Amino acid sequence: MPPFIGHFLGRVLRTTLAQASPPTCGVPAEGSPNGTTPVHQGQRRMDAPSEHDLTQAVARRRAEPHRGEGKVQAVDTGKQTIKAFIDAVWVRGDLDALDRFWTDSCVNHAAPAGQDVGLAALRSYHESFAASFAAFSDSSIQVFQQVGKDDRVVTHLVTSGRHVGEFAGTPPTGKQVALTTIRIDRLEDGKIAEHWSVADISGLLQQLHS
Repeated sequence: MPPFIGHFLGRVLRTTLAQASPPTCGVPAEGSPNGTTPVHQGQRRMDAPSEHDLTQAVARRRAEPHRGEGKVQAVDTGKQTIKAFIDAVWVRGDLDALDRFWTDSCVNHAAPAGQDVGLAALRSYHESFAASFAAFSDSSIQVFQQVGKDDRVVTHLVTSGRHVGEFAGTPPTGKQVALTTIRIDRLEDGKIAEHWSVADISGLLQQLHS
């Protein structure tokens, strides 16, 4: 389209809109005595919020802190659940407590594929882990920090103990060692539904061989 035609159509469109649109309150209008359009009964500015709009905005604002408090409370509860699980199962060795902390269809991504779904597989995983770490006595677990968001909790913990039995082919050294672990847990209805973890086994072996 040639430029002059576009310019002409633009002028026509602006003129048409100006004639079709009534002037708004407070905006100068040609032909009015004081240069503004009079306000008729029941008429309000198009950009002014109604009383209903203001009421709804206040209600939303008041509800926001309560929604935030609920999320914080859920995260805090999740953190306490993970701590309680660590104490019951890892510290005290109570494998019968697994179903108190895990869902029936839980997924343990730390276990090998095919052995990672359900409470029976979870129990076998913990039995195998406990047998391997029987080489350490006087064990203790310390939770250093936890971070939570929505339905997930990340836990940084360190397990300490004395090496008194064979571990990964290494005879007992009597050394006091520590194992750092980062675990991620997803919770559903207050129970662990999904789990991931990374343990610094190479760091543990370095301590044994140093």
